[in-house]
Amino acid sequence: RSVNPTRNSLEECLAPLEKAKYALAFASGSAALTTMSYLLKSGDHILTVDDVYGGTNRFFRNC
Repeated sequence: RSVNPTRNSLEECLAPLEKAKYALAFASGSAALTTMSYLLKSGDHILTVDDVYGGTNRFFRNC
């Protein structure tokens, strides 16, 4: 899962669309959420919709 040429191509296509140097794509929402939680610092904010996967919703509410 960590080396996926299709995902690498997606990341390379998405970055310029967002005027970013890099983009990240993940195999699952849990992988994305875990990575995001490691990148955030105390006092950072996350904007999300209320209609997300239940586990993700609980994670956000209990942080």
